[in-house]
Amino acid sequence: MKKSRLYIFLSIILITITLLPLFILCQYNHPQHFDNYRTYEYYQENGFTHDMHTFFSPGTRFVSVIYNQLLRLPISLDVNDINLLLTVFRLSSMFIILFFSISLFFLCFVLNKFLVRAAYSKLFILYSVLLFVIINSLPRIDFFFYEMVMVCYTLGINLFFIYLGLIIIYYHKKDMIFHFLSLFFSCIVLFFLCGTIEYFTVLAGYSAFIYLCVYFLKKRSLDVFVLFHLIYCLVVFYLFATAYGTYDKISIYS
Repeated sequence: MKKSRLYIFLSIILITITLLPLFILCQYNHPQHFDNYRTYEYYQENGFTHDMHTFFSPGTRFVSVIYNQLLRLPISLDVNDINLLLTVFRLSSMFIILFFSISLFFLCFVLNKFLVRAAYSKLFILYSVLLFVIINSLPRIDFFFYEMVMVCYTLGINLFFIYLGLIIIYYHKKDMIFHFLSLFFSCIVLFFLCGTIEYFTVLAGYSAFIYLCVYFLKKRSLDVFVLFHLIYCLVVFYLFATAYGTYDKISIYS
């Protein structure tokens, strides 16, 4: 009992040491990256109606488009609008830091519940160590948490963690309610995950493929719903690969 309390106490300290500096840095966040100004200029010049056409066109990072609509809140670059823009940046950073921590904990919790089955006190200490190591291993913390345009990559990582957790719950839970809810929410998360960055579509499709292989080896049948996930990922990836914007990027960077 004392050891469990010690583990929880150490976990709280380590999580605080890991996250508190990041939250403090949020108040100093400022749109210094070129992409921020370029995206801000684009939204101010073209407006939301033009961007909605991009949103509905095939192969678009539509989640990134919606998220970056926050840059359209200021109307002009006077003092009040600059303060509003800075507030949006800082709140966005706090949200991403919190979302990353929660999504990582969700995946660790699911893995522990169905695979590892360690005590919750050990789970907390393992999670806190993992969170500390991951964050301190990042080569560019500013890109991972503080740049609104670049942070869409982090948003995709968060959604991928949640998708993996939901798929594991879907596989192991026999209760019909949990089975249906995990499938339902995994479909929603997959939809938004495939709208972040292209390679997360590949990761989600690969995860669905691994799931189908494990399912087939154990039950000698295919899970139709997860097969739909794989087909959906392949279709979305095809749309990404054949989108006009992809050819434009190839011509720019080649």
